[in-house]
Amino acid sequence: MKLIFWTIPLLLIRTAFYFAVFFTPVLGVWLASSLIVFINGPTWLAFFSGILFFPLLPLLWDWRSRRGKIQRKDLSLSWGDRITLRTLVLNLAFIILLLAIRPQTSFLALATRGDWFLENTTGQQVELTRKTLFNVANGLEWLYLAFHKNPYQQYADSSTVQPQPRD
Repeated sequence: MKLIFWTIPLLLIRTAFYFAVFFTPVLGVWLASSLIVFINGPTWLAFFSGILFFPLLPLLWDWRSRRGKIQRKDLSLSWGDRITLRTLVLNLAFIILLLAIRPQTSFLALATRGDWFLENTTGQQVELTRKTLFNVANGLEWLYLAFHKNPYQQYADSSTVQPQPRD
């Protein structure tokens, strides 16, 4: 009975972990490519950053760390576990760094050009994907508002200002 009790939570934690590992490179490439398209830069740069952060840098990190440890056979993590953890760490650092350096631009890029790869396509699935992408970008609106002060706020009459409805 105890085994079943612990199996389900561990399975959920493991699933959430692999979900995070899978989606951090995707989110990093989406953010980088949206920023690049927003500033009219070359899209190959976003592709290169995606290849760099998975699998190139995690593999190079593992190769470099194992070069001096060939004699040690008591590594507690498997090769796949090490690559997975390194991928997660590198991609989270990349996303956090982009959001920390350019918070306003990141939100604007995702909110306006986050669907750049869906241009010139139509269909029900495309519109659903576009709506989902913009909903995710709206989740970052707090980041934009934290760094973008309304210059007209001091002139607003609080008794006449009505909150805007959200979609």
